[in-house]
Amino acid sequence: MSEADGLICAYQLDGKGGGAVISDWQSLSEDSSDHPRWVHFDWSASDPREWLSKKSGLRPLVQRALLAEDTRPRCTVVDDGILINLRGLNFNSGAEPEDMVSVRIWLNASQIVTSRQRRIMAVQDIGDAISRGQGPVDPASMVVMMSDLLTSRMEPLLDELQDNLDNLEDTVIADTRRELRKELTELRRRTIMLRRYIAPQRDALRQLANSSV
Repeated sequence: MSEADGLICAYQLDGKGGGAVISDWQSLSEDSSDHPRWVHFDWSASDPREWLSKKSGLRPLVQRALLAEDTRPRCTVVDDGILINLRGLNFNSGAEPEDMVSVRIWLNASQIVTSRQRRIMAVQDIGDAISRGQGPVDPASMVVMMSDLLTSRMEPLLDELQDNLDNLEDTVIADTRRELRKELTELRRRTIMLRRYIAPQRDALRQLANSSV
């Protein structure tokens, strides 16, 4: 498949951790499996919008959510499914990690649809896991795997920032140079920014865990 048409990856899951690659938008219309499929696309492309509106079978509310620019972490129950927004660190070339990337997720018993604009390494990890037969077996395990991968990449940076902050604060106590205080202020800013994103994401995942859908 080519990302030029907005379809980044798609799989027909087999319920055992593996799945068959779905190569193009046309093939998404041929759904004959008892297991859910996963469709992941770039929401800024035009082809996904056509698929969503004409062939996805999703309610307009869900379609809009998958295309929305507002990506604050949230979890919302809609009929028989759930809408979730999650964020992760930005590891794209030239970006600062705390310039967060976001993934929008819709799932129900038969389908998982995710969308992004900027590349998310967790998605590639899940695709690789499916190719090894070690991927998600159902929609619930997809969300667990996605959130775990996003969180696991945050933890080393948060630990590093906190260690640097502690060390720098100790130094500033004994040294009043303006450069050190400026560096301390920048570290505090980065740490606060990341924690501001993590708190609502934690709340969204807690709400998901308590959902009866």
